[in-house]
Amino acid sequence: MSSTRKLTRLNPKLGKKTIYKLNSFPRTPVNTTKELFSRTELELVECCNFKVETARNIQKRAAKWIVPEFVSVLDMMTENNSPFLATSLKGLDEALSGGIPFSSITELVGPTRSGKTQLCLTLSMLTTLPETMGGLGGGVCYIDTERSFNADRLIVIAENRFPQYFGKDERGQANLDKMTSSIHKMDITSSKELTKRLDELQEFIIENDVKLLIVDSIGSLVRKEYQNPVKKCGWGGPLMERNDILLQQASKLKNLLILKFRFEYLAESFRIPVVVTNQVITRNRSETVLPRECFRPIKKSREEGPEVTAALGNTWAHSVTTRIMMNKFHIRNLSNLKFTILNDLFPPNLQELTIVKSPIAANITIYYTIENEGIVEFVYSENIEKEDKRQQEEEIGPMEETDKSDAVPSQSLDKKKRKSDVAEWFISALWA
Repeated sequence: MSSTRKLTRLNPKLGKKTIYKLNSFPRTPVNTTKELFSRTELELVECCNFKVETARNIQKRAAKWIVPEFVSVLDMMTENNSPFLATSLKGLDEALSGGIPFSSITELVGPTRSGKTQLCLTLSMLTTLPETMGGLGGGVCYIDTERSFNADRLIVIAENRFPQYFGKDERGQANLDKMTSSIHKMDITSSKELTKRLDELQEFIIENDVKLLIVDSIGSLVRKEYQNPVKKCGWGGPLMERNDILLQQASKLKNLLILKFRFEYLAESFRIPVVVTNQVITRNRSETVLPRECFRPIKKSREEGPEVTAALGNTWAHSVTTRIMMNKFHIRNLSNLKFTILNDLFPPNLQELTIVKSPIAANITIYYTIENEGIVEFVYSENIEKEDKRQQEEEIGPMEETDKSDAVPSQSLDKKKRKSDVAEWFISALWA
């Protein structure tokens, strides 16, 4: 994929006149390195009036430019720039050794209202921040396929998360204008259009100093074009022949592979993180499933039945480097009734985020909520301590005022201790 680089990025080495002659090549202009290497030295000499040595040097310079260089591990470790984009979620950043990795594809998978778009908006805002505040100090290319991007919500997240930097004063408004002007939104309606836009994105990334590429969502885009065929079951409906079904599946796999190569090329060539979102599907347990490291059911049930997993199948599962599952936390699904006393310790909008595939992180789960400032990590220990302290004041305070017997407070404290023990056991089981 490195042979598709635009020749305009080689201006200092080739010169504007040389590139102009190549672009004015008769019939088929030479705009990329792939087209350059498809021409022989004789064709370059005859059509562009180059000398033989000049044509040979042009191809040598282009070949040297696209050949990947070897990098030692020591150089990677001593590099000044951090190869991660911090998400501001402490548990996730620690698990991923710093945040969203550069030069790779990170996938966010989850059902509706799980917070995928909210996390993308938060990452967009964090990318535009200066490096002194933990950002990348660059632009964002946000490709929207579901019309879910909300500029007002982006401003609310920025003002609530960094009220001093994005304040109401003149300086804060200037910072807000700079942030919003650095995020570039692009609407896409088909996978072919997405492929075409990705091919033309090289110059846009350079001109706008793009440091993050987001596609929200790849699952919606592909599934709208390649829906599962409906089989005729006596009640009527469209009937597709077997050959048509096979051709449709082959076309789907081809487009997924093309998109994979485009994403990988942009991530590796410009050394930026690529974040894509994906939908979920319901799969019967009797059907063929993906390997364990490629997907994990979001919601586990004690009863045999369908399980929820990421869409787009096995081919796309192997294309992403990091996969993160997002889903609502259901404490009431647990069958043991003693866990119902913990409902007051967890907020009703609690969500869970699980790393199910990563070359550098273990499969861990963290908990978060969606607030005005975006995605906020839920720290269970602090919330439990606050709840315990509040309940102790409510139980012990009236006892001291009314001078009750020692037996009554001891019974209340024993009940409180049992509740705290159950909470500690439950939390330790979750994090085990």
